[in-house]
Amino acid sequence: TSLSLVPDADVEGAFIGEAFALSPAQKGFMISVPILAGALMRFPLGVLSQYIGRKNAAMVEMALIIAALAISSLFFIIPQYRLYNMQVNLARESIVKNNMRQLRVALDQIAVEYDSYPVSLKPSNSEDEEQYLRYIFSVTRQLRNPFDQRDPAVGEAEFEPPDWKAFKPGQIVYVPLDVSEGRAAGCAIYGVGKKGLLKEVLRSGF
Repeated sequence: TSLSLVPDADVEGAFIGEAFALSPAQKGFMISVPILAGALMRFPLGVLSQYIGRKNAAMVEMALIIAALAISSLFFIIPQYRLYNMQVNLARESIVKNNMRQLRVALDQIAVEYDSYPVSLKPSNSEDEEQYLRYIFSVTRQLRNPFDQRDPAVGEAEFEPPDWKAFKPGQIVYVPLDVSEGRAAGCAIYGVGKKGLLKEVLRSGF
């Protein structure tokens, strides 16, 4: 019995087509390209093998395939990889912005009840502050750093704009504004992206 590569290619194309949601035309093109390439190279390599031998002709074929893969990676794979990374970073920064909004909602609720914003999100000795800081902590501990979940999601700075190099990508930075007598009249919330602070800044205050 003779062996045929076409059924195996059909099966492989079916699995890859499901994984990457390829259309029938794209699956057919994917299967036909290696077969067509082999057919086109068969004649020149057959002629070449008469002069340099089959082994050397096979080595030439492998070198041409490696060169073709290198060129395709340079012009197709690498740009696609960069585009993928850009899309992933945009998605992560979108999560950072959502974390910023969740923190602002919690801080605004505290400000309505206590007529001020916290100077720091860290625990203090004041019973009132301890109560609302526990509430804020219950909110912040639910936030996740989308770039690296091992890093904290929330940081603090005394002045704005904060030095983004002091924080990890994916963190949101709380900055109290107009601080007087242990209270803040407002606040600013920054987000740290992959290469610096995000353009969106959330502000609240009286």
